[in-house]
Amino acid sequence: MHKKAPVGPLADYLSIPFVCPDESVGQVEFLALDFEATGLDIDRDEILSVGYTVVRNMKVLLAESAHFLVRPIQDIPEQTAVLHGILDDRSAQGVDLAEAVERILAVLKGRVLLAHHGAIETGFLNKACKQLYGCGVVFPLVDTFAIEYRSLQRRGVTPSNTGLRLANLRNKYGLPRYPVHNALSDALATAELFLAQVAQRRGQEVMLLKDVLVRK
Repeated sequence: MHKKAPVGPLADYLSIPFVCPDESVGQVEFLALDFEATGLDIDRDEILSVGYTVVRNMKVLLAESAHFLVRPIQDIPEQTAVLHGILDDRSAQGVDLAEAVERILAVLKGRVLLAHHGAIETGFLNKACKQLYGCGVVFPLVDTFAIEYRSLQRRGVTPSNTGLRLANLRNKYGLPRYPVHNALSDALATAELFLAQVAQRRGQEVMLLKDVLVRK
């Protein structure tokens, strides 16, 4: 796929082979990623902020975390500004979309994307890659929402989307409550939830990446 991408950030990202699905989860590096956006309509809305942290050796590496604002083209809707606390004057100080995507692809290279309801992150990233580089990408994804959803289905329980919200799942696993609607705190919250999910399911067995991948 990288042969179709123009020289630049996307080609660099795709030049590194994706992690083998048969790799042990403990040997895989993950990038827990979260976006705050003007809305959830990927075709119409825009990314407002990016937060991420690295998971290596099944540990969250706070020293390798980052948070930054992204400058949207359109005005931020009032309801969105109230929800995220990001106003037009503040967002105007953010980086443009091209720089934001370049940063994300650089830290995602050689790692597996980790998110909660990851269709949002992969959707916005894919859309941005099409806009900036002329081709989209199917990102390997581990989704903490999907892990819980499939686990409940296997037990014959009808999953409730409300019960599978990030804050609710963290409470279920005995994790502390973090502020919501902040990209960095949500990325950290997702990383910790993932570690708790793996710890509960792994037991004495070696869990493989393919056991938790949504996209392989």
